[in-house]
Amino acid sequence: MFGMTYLIYKVIAVAIAALFIFALLDISRRPAHAFEGVTFSKRIWLMIAIFGTVIFGLEVLNIYLNMGRLLELALIFAAIYYVGPIRDRLGPIDRGGW
Repeated sequence: MFGMTYLIYKVIAVAIAALFIFALLDISRRPAHAFEGVTFSKRIWLMIAIFGTVIFGLEVLNIYLNMGRLLELALIFAAIYYVGPIRDRLGPIDRGGW
């Protein structure tokens, strides 16, 4: 029914969507003041993560927006950059406590 290329493309799309969902959840759990020492504010990182989640979530569902591959590549780079060095600079999540 579907070729191997289609299957590989879907697995990659699901992995990228999962990366964006992870980044979105991580960003939303951190306080805004934690982003003061990094490149962008919490609001900008949230917009990037939401936009990427929508774009790649729709691709998983076979709904393709003609956004251009360069924009998708930039979104993937931004998600990897957040999960890598930015997340390390932010440190552990401050959960508050007693």
